[in-house]
Amino acid sequence: MTCGNGGHLQRFMMVLIFLFSPWCETVDAAFKDDFEKFVRNSDLFETEAGSRGLIYDDTETVSYVKTILGRILGTRADSLPMHVHILRDPSLNAFVMPNNTMYIHSGLLTRFENEAQLAFVLAHEWAHIHQHHLWHGIRSTVRKVEMAEWVSTLGTAVTAGASSSLQIGSQLGLAAILSISISGFSREQEREADEVGFTMMAKAEYDVREATTFFDMILKEFGDQSAFATFFYGSHPRHRKRKEYLSRLIEKHRPSDDTATAYSGDGSYLKRMEPLRRLNAKKYLAHKMPFSALGELSLYDTHEMGDLEIPLLRGKAHSFIYSDYEDIEKIQIKRKSKNLSLAELLPRNDHYQRAASYFGDVIKADSQYAEAYKEMGLLNESKGEHKLAIGMYQTYMDIASDSGSIRFIGWKIRNLNKKLETESEE
Repeated sequence: MTCGNGGHLQRFMMVLIFLFSPWCETVDAAFKDDFEKFVRNSDLFETEAGSRGLIYDDTETVSYVKTILGRILGTRADSLPMHVHILRDPSLNAFVMPNNTMYIHSGLLTRFENEAQLAFVLAHEWAHIHQHHLWHGIRSTVRKVEMAEWVSTLGTAVTAGASSSLQIGSQLGLAAILSISISGFSREQEREADEVGFTMMAKAEYDVREATTFFDMILKEFGDQSAFATFFYGSHPRHRKRKEYLSRLIEKHRPSDDTATAYSGDGSYLKRMEPLRRLNAKKYLAHKMPFSALGELSLYDTHEMGDLEIPLLRGKAHSFIYSDYEDIEKIQIKRKSKNLSLAELLPRNDHYQRAASYFGDVIKADSQYAEAYKEMGLLNESKGEHKLAIGMYQTYMDIASDSGSIRFIGWKIRNLNKKLETESEE
């Protein structure tokens, strides 16, 4: 979503920076002529992401992220030389686009423990722009793919439509864009971005030791190299090497006992990210990732009076684990073989009991909370308790207002009644 004249000015400035960069003297005229197409298509990405509701536009959270970037760049949040957007996407990613726009996935933001860890990522991404890595990546990509073909691919992906933020990363983000913003960066460029970002982080008086803390979590959860291609675990270089390199930078620039000016934040980071954790939990459940959803909800120690969505989401996660227990057990065995961290997989019936308990708590607190009855019905149906399921479904039908779900649950009631009739005849 390019914002009025400011967006056009921003694009114009980026073109000027590109055209008059020293390295640009070696670029052929055809590429100069086509460069603006990359910028325009990046604008299209931004517009499409906004129109599909994938840009998280909570003013308070976005302003907070911009304030951190402003501190790194030594400017006010409202004077940043780029756009900053949060994407409603639970995967761990952050990237920059040719129109000088930075995107941060909601899933990445909620994995950080404090402001300093986020500051390192923002500084790293800014370094890719400042050091012209993105433009070198574009040039490298153009050498491999005809520009007209690339633009055609972009247009096709945009008009095809992505149904989620995960898809916009692979379709609207495009093979070409992802190649540029992730694997398009060489080992040397990634290391340079780490070093420049580290230096900017230190200059802003953030605790630079936090730059390695997040890599500890990545190594524990995903190993030294993951199948995913995102900011923290792309192909150049591996996590452990990056952590080791950053650790050497810490020793060089800030003695381990120098904590007087080290700033990791004002302690409000986790609280500020609560709305995003809730959003991510819903996304994870939609993508059948119950343990990731429970991880996002784990920091909600108790739910506030009237906020019954947290126990409902926890119940849905345990209900999913109960229903797909055998498949999830296989995944756990595979993770264990790779020495990766394991989620708490309880005996199957324990997940049933936890789900039933959470749904029961919601119903006890609010007897008109329709979705809790629906979820309790689904849980009982998966256990084979058809009569109990029908009772819960019927209560849902009596109080629900969602016409689409009512039709679906009505269909389930009819099917279960047929099963009961068949069983009684036998």
